[in-house]
Amino acid sequence: MHDEGEDKKIKSLHRAFRRVSWDARGALVQAPYFVEDPISRKSDDSYFIQLADLCAYAAYRRIVPPDGRSGAVCNEKMWGELGSRVLAEVSTSRPDGIVHWPR
Repeated sequence: MHDEGEDKKIKSLHRAFRRVSWDARGALVQAPYFVEDPISRKSDDSYFIQLADLCAYAAYRRIVPPDGRSGAVCNEKMWGELGSRVLAEVSTSRPDGIVHWPR
């Protein structure tokens, strides 16, 4: 399930990932057991998508702190609230588990 927007692009990427892709560390992976294509939903209709959006925004704010005009939703400290739920080993270049791309 994903936030609505670029449905065709996401479907195409998902189908290609079934065959071959790379994980965040650059290792070759396959996902042959993806049976169904992804489904889009409006983010305001899904707590799951809202939570994923908040986590992504918190990671962004960890890298790019608010400039004073923004930051009401979360600031650069919000990422730390995830605590032990962060998989730090995903990132080889940062201790906070964020993969900053492009480098």
